Amino acid sequence: MKEKSEIFLKLYSLLFGSGMAKDLRPVNCTTLLAIASFIDDKGTCCPTQIHIAEVTGVSTATVNKAVNALLEFKVNGKSIITREFVQQGQFTYSFYTFHLI
Repeated sequence: MKEKSEIFLKLYSLLFGSGMAKDLRPVNCTTLLAIASFIDDKGTCCPTQIHIAEVTGVSTATVNKAVNALLEFKVNGKSIITREFVQQGQFTYSFYTFHLI
């Protein structure tokens, strides 16, 4: 059996201490944390909305709304997450980038 490496997600107290989690609302905050759980060392990741829905227990429609809300959410005028669409063959992938606040 191949051993799976563990990745630990580091949460800054700013998420809760600043009230950002409250402003994001529970579903959006959960979606943000789910997306972040796929992040690489460059601050990017590309989970599908289906996969995000599976790990959060909400519908893909709810994930889609949450992702759109996250893309619009700003702290001090700066986006916390951005998305780039990348076409690979017949598929289009969403690559998310997290930005330090």
